[in-house]
Amino acid sequence: MKIPLRTLSTHAQYELRPEEPCSMCRLIEGKEGTFSIVPNEYPYDLITTKHDILIFKKHGKNLSFNDMYDLYLILNKQTQYDAVLWNYPHSQSVGGHFHIHLLKYKEYADVLAGM
Repeated sequence: MKIPLRTLSTHAQYELRPEEPCSMCRLIEGKEGTFSIVPNEYPYDLITTKHDILIFKKHGKNLSFNDMYDLYLILNKQTQYDAVLWNYPHSQSVGGHFHIHLLKYKEYADVLAGM
């Protein structure tokens, strides 16, 4: 059993999410730029106060060298997060569209209180 990252209520919503071709494409529809940062609809709210997703504009998982450089520049400008989470392909719920998680962790006492 994996360690839970979502509260029970958010996990229940996550389990009931509608099936769709690509939720990442929907989240960035109409946005400009190579990458977009959007709030996660099903955040890891047991351990975070903020959980956004950095999504590649093009559907797919292969980034060019220039795309990776843009990603590097974007990540180095972020000061509101504590960590980047890049899941391995076997752990991704949306594996066909490149995205990474941007996390602001809760204080330890707040995590314990939420369990």
